[in-house]
Amino acid sequence: MISKMDEQMKWKNVNTEEGRRNYRGLRNELKRATEKAKKEYLENTFKKIMEFHRTGRCDLMYMKIEELGWKKTQGIQNIGIEDSQGNRIVDQRQVLKIWENYVTELYDRPNRPETLEVEPEEEVDTYEKGPYILQSEVEKLLRK
Repeated sequence: MISKMDEQMKWKNVNTEEGRRNYRGLRNELKRATEKAKKEYLENTFKKIMEFHRTGRCDLMYMKIEELGWKKTQGIQNIGIEDSQGNRIVDQRQVLKIWENYVTELYDRPNRPETLEVEPEEEVDTYEKGPYILQSEVEKLLRK
């Protein structure tokens, strides 16, 4: 890919029909390759996120989502998703709406239990409890 980028730069300033044709061809080829690589990366990342969600590893799921650059301070960057018809959506409002519909559909299922039974903390073995959540961690997340 680097060699093709170097070759593209060679043809960039050649002001002939052949130079323009070669430059455009290389530019299009590089663009297709980078878009394909980005799509594969995002698909693999989303698969990992869903696997973390399925196994209950919310901490790893949120870390992976944060790696994508979906931060509150920056807003949604130019990362698109596909809607239910397979169309690529990059508009921030539409992406948020798709995620809202997805989460609503995910958690609003007919076989969802109405109540969640949780045993008292005293009855659970220490090694089954998981890590403690510090108040400072909660406050830090609320400040974001």
